[in-house]
Amino acid sequence: MKDIHLENSLKLSLLSLSKDEEQKFVERFENVISMLNKISEFDVRDDFKQKTCELSNLRDDEVLDSLTIESIKNFSNLFLDGYFPSPKVLE
Repeated sequence: MKDIHLENSLKLSLLSLSKDEEQKFVERFENVISMLNKISEFDVRDDFKQKTCELSNLRDDEVLDSLTIESIKNFSNLFLDGYFPSPKVLE
């Protein structure tokens, strides 16, 4: 893999691809980028007007009982100091 951005993206998404899958992914992604580049060639007006309206038929928020910490602990064996551990995202 030559593209450092692709490599980092795969690492952060916890995906691992074979060389063949990697090549297919790169080809498909390049197709998406080329389509976006084509779209950006069109002359699009930017004189949109914001439309606002009064919303009166919204429901009232109701406070309901939540799950207890004890019941949440039953969802997973991995529960430490009130939190579920997750894979490291930032280095």
